[in-house]
Amino acid sequence: MNQQSGSPTNPTNPGESPEFSAIAARATAGVRSHQTFIRLLAGAAFLLGFLAVAASVLIVVAYFVIYRPKEKEVLQQVTLAAEQAKAARAQGNEAAPPPKLPFDFPSVQATMTFFHSVVLTGLAVAVGVLALGTLVLLAVVVLSRRATLQQINHSLAQISAQLRALQAAPGQK
Repeated sequence: MNQQSGSPTNPTNPGESPEFSAIAARATAGVRSHQTFIRLLAGAAFLLGFLAVAASVLIVVAYFVIYRPKEKEVLQQVTLAAEQAKAARAQGNEAAPPPKLPFDFPSVQATMTFFHSVVLTGLAVAVGVLALGTLVLLAVVVLSRRATLQQINHSLAQISAQLRALQAAPGQK
């Protein structure tokens, strides 16, 4: 058993064996592939989360900037018209025409109802995007776990190759 040190069948460094090199190359390629995929998914999760938050903020801002002032104005005008009608009845003028509003109330009411439906649709889209972002984030966690397990497998394969090389050469240290 006088084999030459450094030959392919009995390398001095067990990490340099052809079998280990192939395992290491496959493991490294798999880990890099998973890392790239995880980065893409993490980016997608971040983008979807940002879109959901931006949509939610946009909905709140639109409510306070566009809808709420118009709603206050309509309520003030309707209240004023109701008070005028009540005052006219209190004076005994039952035949007086109802006070005129400075706007077409049914049209304003329809517009505000349409705004509600648009906001609810936007909110549903924001929740859907948030749910999609959550699913993508879950995929990132699962794939990250898988990449970690592949790295552990790679390390165990390296240790196994080193142990086999040490057992094959009992007289060498």
